Amino acid sequence: MDGQGLFRDFLMTYMSDLQQSNPSYSMRAFAKKCSVHPAVISEIFSGKRKVSTSYAKKILENLMIDPIKQEQLITCFDDKSSSEDIKFKQLRADQYFVVADPIYYSLLSLFDTRKPPEQPDEIAKRLGVSTWRVEQAIERLIRLGFIKKHKSSYKNVSEPLTTTEDIANSSLKKRHENNLRAALESLYSDPVDERDFSFITMAIDPDKIPKAKKMIRKFKRELAKELESGNQAEVYELSIQLFPRSKKGELT
Repeated sequence: MDGQGLFRDFLMTYMSDLQQSNPSYSMRAFAKKCSVHPAVISEIFSGKRKVSTSYAKKILENLMIDPIKQEQLITCFDDKSSSEDIKFKQLRADQYFVVADPIYYSLLSLFDTRKPPEQPDEIAKRLGVSTWRVEQAIERLIRLGFIKKHKSSYKNVSEPLTTTEDIANSSLKKRHENNLRAALESLYSDPVDERDFSFITMAIDPDKIPKAKKMIRKFKRELAKELESGNQAEVYELSIQLFPRSKKGELT
């Protein structure tokens, strides 16, 4: 099978997986996720349309596919083997997953607590994930130099991690998606005295959005400074969403 066929099969399998969890999931919804017109997806699926390397990469990035899988699919579009070093590929994947998967920031924060768990199974129990995921995540953080083995446990030796602001990024999109799912689960599983969910709907001046973003970032830094002092015993996630409920209109 050529590169076009592999790419087509990957997209069809991806959509099929989405339909298994949601039988009403449509091709139009999948096209929107890919940020392309529904007719384009239909033609790709039928084999009537061939896509360029750059166009295929755009679709994969919109689907937030990890860099290693992207590389595997993209390099199949020609007969030339990739010139990238394997270690560089691994680094790209490591950097992607550290941002996209909440377990990495959770681990780094857990290792900053007063009495962090030592064994992977103990860590897994605290974070509510599998031991296998913890072991893989620890290996990746060690490989990146973010943690080191310290006696019988691990020590966070990384500088405070920050991500880009106001720049589209597939790993950040995946992280936000994971955070929203985790928040929904917390809504139904965690006692109300251990969480805080609130919202406010308002009519605003859109020109003040940049100012609002600065205020939110300042608030997050100040709150983190306050909460991270004293007895650090548990790991928490703070997510704040400010998004439009109405479509853009014009004042008359």
